[in-house]
Amino acid sequence: MVKKTFSACVVYGALVAMAIGQTKGAYSEIFGEPESLVDAATAASELEPGAGFLFGALRISPELTVGYNHDSNPTYARHGAKAINTIQARPQVNFLLNGNGWDSFGSVWLTHDWLLGSVDPLYRDAVTQSHYGESLGVRWLSPRGSSISLTESYEYQNRNDIVGSVATNTSCQDRYSLNLGAQFSTPLGEHTGMNVGASYAELWYDNPLLYGWQDAGVSLGFTRKLSEKSDVLLSLGGDNQWSDGSEGESRSYRVLAGFGTRPSAKTACRAEVGVMGYSFNNGENTAASWTYSLSGNWRISQRLAANVSGTANFQPSETDNNNYTLVQLLSAGLTFEATSRLTTSLNAIARREAYGKEDIVSGEKRIDDQVGLVGRASYQLRRYTSVYVGADYSKNISSLEECSFNRMVLSSGVNIRF
Repeated sequence: MVKKTFSACVVYGALVAMAIGQTKGAYSEIFGEPESLVDAATAASELEPGAGFLFGALRISPELTVGYNHDSNPTYARHGAKAINTIQARPQVNFLLNGNGWDSFGSVWLTHDWLLGSVDPLYRDAVTQSHYGESLGVRWLSPRGSSISLTESYEYQNRNDIVGSVATNTSCQDRYSLNLGAQFSTPLGEHTGMNVGASYAELWYDNPLLYGWQDAGVSLGFTRKLSEKSDVLLSLGGDNQWSDGSEGESRSYRVLAGFGTRPSAKTACRAEVGVMGYSFNNGENTAASWTYSLSGNWRISQRLAANVSGTANFQPSETDNNNYTLVQLLSAGLTFEATSRLTTSLNAIARREAYGKEDIVSGEKRIDDQVGLVGRASYQLRRYTSVYVGADYSKNISSLEECSFNRMVLSSGVNIRF
């Protein structure tokens, strides 16, 4: 296993939101990570009528966000953190192409930070300087109710070299991720439906002290209508995983059952619980756990809406050689349209990462509990121009004390859509 250092904990702190993006849950720069690429693609597929520029059936909507950020703990240090201030620019282009029975959508974006004032070189290098990403999707819908969807996303994040407090040089630069997905759903009868899915995810680093991994998964689900607005659900799935930190192959299996409901066009939710098993590194270790899959959006009133999402899964560790983790995630949020121009939101996130094998130094299994609270208010100055303020608070409580930290990010800026 890689020797634990302060720098490794900095790297870990930068990665704790990864599972959130994989489960397509909504979150906002909670642990220093950019927003979900899938969320960006979804936003592109739901462009406001009249937004952007029309070229026949193609709608292109550019936007630009420029903001000021104050970060109380940019290196995720347990003690003695030095705050920094940055100016951030984020250009983005969304597109939507409508066809006969199909549509295609996507988003391309770039983010860059400029540090303000005099900053210690160690901290200057530790701050994310730039990252970019893109996402694409296409959907087909047949007159008989069958549908096919394909999605793709890629992200690159640059983090320069940093120096740890124990004088051990490490690097957390150049983080890459790729996600591919395909899903087919079709009715099997008047009251029964089926969906089949396949996915591929890959994460890799230039740093040899961090361990990328690949995951190839398949899923099979059935729905049985109980009423016009509710269904009973059954889901089966399996994943093959390979890690740069271990030589063998790992396998995960899961079975879940639950219910779904859609009382209105703007309200729908589904909840499934079950069990999953894991065989790590050609059977070197085996584990089992309960699992769950939650998603829901509720229109509580004309101005108030709520959402929830959550999941649990096994995956290889990115910071420990030849180790794996059980990741459990739950997020919930509220959006309140105070006026026709002012929108506020509040989101809470809880995440636990339990390592499967004991730490060779302490002899204990490492557990990290992360909690986050994200608040944001946006005021629309004109139809396509808005200003915003936000606050993101995150806390990591680790059984490995040097990896515990608190962090607060305050932001403000302007968003312009064209």
